[in-house]
Amino acid sequence: MTLIFYFMNENSLLLAVLTFGYGLAPFFTNRFFLKNSKIYSVFHFISFLLILLAIFFRIPKLTVVWPIFCGLGLVLFCKIQKTNFKQLQTWIGFLPFGFSLLSSLWFYCGQNECHLLGYNETWSYYAAIHGCFIGWLFLSGIISVSNHPEGSKKTLIESLGIVILFLLIALGIYGNPILKKIAVVGFSFLVPYTLWVATKEIRNQNRVSLILANCSRLFLCFTFLLALVHEFYIGFPKFIYGYPLMVILHGGINAFLVIPCFLFSLLFAKEEST
Repeated sequence: MTLIFYFMNENSLLLAVLTFGYGLAPFFTNRFFLKNSKIYSVFHFISFLLILLAIFFRIPKLTVVWPIFCGLGLVLFCKIQKTNFKQLQTWIGFLPFGFSLLSSLWFYCGQNECHLLGYNETWSYYAAIHGCFIGWLFLSGIISVSNHPEGSKKTLIESLGIVILFLLIALGIYGNPILKKIAVVGFSFLVPYTLWVATKEIRNQNRVSLILANCSRLFLCFTFLLALVHEFYIGFPKFIYGYPLMVILHGGINAFLVIPCFLFSLLFAKEEST
């Protein structure tokens, strides 16, 4: 583990997290919204391989394939929902696809140093990661819960709240710092609350789904405790191997454990109920 951190700079570490998200997000998108489209699966595989080649061989222009792939997902969703555009649920379903495009644009801009909204390469990757894990992955699960017969429609309002706060944070980083702080506080409470409620909304119909839901809540509680200790304990370490500890530990647990456990819990419950 020490050698991994030693040889990776911050941008490399962020790209590793981002590629994990890009490998995972379309998998759930396809099952929750696109009815297991074979075209989407094939294009995901091809596009994912191409962006890996672009990263490893430093061909930044090649990363344009990822926004194109995300656009394909949006087109397929429109095709599936073409008779349901009058329903609010359909428009809410556009949110994960919108965030997939937003994340892909920040990824492309980070690779090509386009400085979208004034973000440098590193901040572009941070924005892409949040767009992928919160906007694309997390909201996919929340909206899937609201689509379930036992799901609560209030998750739709929570989804819109998350979107608004996310955009306020993005705009406030280099614009209005006070606005950003207010949005961060709201975001920090709304996202965990929404996840906690969502895992309670569906009565999990098998043991695997229940275990995964409990793991998601357990790791979520741990990250909350970690954030509190970081905020109020002066002796809490700030860095590990030269990296911000909260970014590595707090962000890593949420990205690799909390959100995936939540989504796989929904997936197993969905498969059991169908």
